[in-house]
Amino acid sequence: MKSTSYKVGQVKARIEQEFETFARSSLALSNSVEGLERFPEMPAGGNIKPGRIYSLSDEDAKMLFPTDSAGMPLRLRDSQGRKILANEERFTASYYSEPLTTYAVGWTDPEDLDKLIDFIAPRVPVGRRFEFKSAVNVEAFLSELNDDRPIGSEFKEIEFKGSTVLSKTVNRGLRYRLDLDEEGAGILTEELIVSRILQRLKRNTYRRAISTLLAAAAAANTGKVWTYNSSTNPTPQPDEDIRTLIQTTQVTSGVFPNRLLIDLKSWNIRKAAYAAQALAAGAIYGYGRTVDDVVADQSVDGMMVSKALYQSAEWVTPTKSYVLPQNVVAFFAQDNPTRDDPTNLKRFVTPVADGDFRVYRQPVGAKFVDISIEHYEMIQQTATVGIGELTIT
Repeated sequence: MKSTSYKVGQVKARIEQEFETFARSSLALSNSVEGLERFPEMPAGGNIKPGRIYSLSDEDAKMLFPTDSAGMPLRLRDSQGRKILANEERFTASYYSEPLTTYAVGWTDPEDLDKLIDFIAPRVPVGRRFEFKSAVNVEAFLSELNDDRPIGSEFKEIEFKGSTVLSKTVNRGLRYRLDLDEEGAGILTEELIVSRILQRLKRNTYRRAISTLLAAAAAANTGKVWTYNSSTNPTPQPDEDIRTLIQTTQVTSGVFPNRLLIDLKSWNIRKAAYAAQALAAGAIYGYGRTVDDVVADQSVDGMMVSKALYQSAEWVTPTKSYVLPQNVVAFFAQDNPTRDDPTNLKRFVTPVADGDFRVYRQPVGAKFVDISIEHYEMIQQTATVGIGELTIT
């Protein structure tokens, strides 16, 4: 096929090395559902490299290839009649595992990452491509005293200029290759593989949520010393610092931040500060406060202590770190938000199967089985109002 015959724009390309070597240049039709790696775009002009297999969207493939009576592109064959074109629907039908997907839907995360993720970036179901309104701070608090209608005239006209943002959920996932000789026969079950992949995917999502949250709060970040008997703040009052953070955030943005997130290390520094001052008036009360007590005292809707860890390397000098570093973040969020409410962060997801995750089971040769899990999500900062941050030392 002539490389100059094709002009493909904004088409995701994927590369696989497992096809037989007879194909000098081959094309495969897919929407990247079955693949879980990251692939470059197919070059404009169709500069196809020998030995690689690319995928196109249905729309682009229909422009490039003849279609059958059902409107689907015909399967291309090599000179020996072997098939070298497949599509997403056929892959899903062949390798989608309903039992493993059902297991994934009912699986419970032992680290409670789901609760943390929904607390920070509540779930909003959408299609692959979606739009949302970006909140405009100034418009939300404009006010006038002359809103009376003059006789014979119309009401005063106002307008809302919030911008519409177009976005798309990202296809994410991971794959594990099970060696039936070494790991089969109950040594490593497929359900255990699914649970481990899910836990890793959720940890990835939580890290993205924390990264987005801290980036959104960076402009309002203030450093605070809570270590007792320090040279700069010998008798710290952590709860009063949090109270000031909430009030300052509300006055600056106009929105009262209704949720608090603190990391475990900062929570323990807070406890230690009050413990060291236990003999002072009132300090023992601060030491004894639980998370629920702090929520009631600060007049917020909820507070969570982030205990989740992640490891930065697999084998060479592995280091475990808290996903949320030493920070207290005050922000605004609502359960079950719409696309356009002022929740600071939202996790837009495109449902698949009966939930947010879909599992594939693909035999590879006689000795291997690939277990793959995919999902679609995009974490977006949809509002800048009502968010503030403390960095604790």
